[in-house]
Amino acid sequence: MSSFEHDGSVSGNSSATLSGSIPYLCFTTITQCNDLTYLKEYSVRQNIIYKLIRHLYEKEGMGYRKISAWMNRSGILSERGKKFSNAIVQSILKRKKERDTRISTLRKKKYDFILKDMRIEYFNHS
Repeated sequence: MSSFEHDGSVSGNSSATLSGSIPYLCFTTITQCNDLTYLKEYSVRQNIIYKLIRHLYEKEGMGYRKISAWMNRSGILSERGKKFSNAIVQSILKRKKERDTRISTLRKKKYDFILKDMRIEYFNHS
């Protein structure tokens, strides 16, 4: 494949120079996004447990240990079917907040579309 540079000007014999060549518009684009992986939503049960724990923590003023004891007395098991511990309660509150922050700041961030190095190249098709 041979290439031919052309400055865009038209002269008397340019058709003879360009005969057999096909012009192609060439350019470089740069795009970026953070939402290429599947975003698994919280299940209804996970949302209910999170809201319950957050209510007990923020509104009732209970600590992690008291919340885990209350959840266990109430017969509520963790998402993996285990009894609650203070570490699980703390993790649920912390990770939900981290996840929401990550989704709102990184995953939904919009990036500029960049178009550069636009040029016309000629390729001989014979």
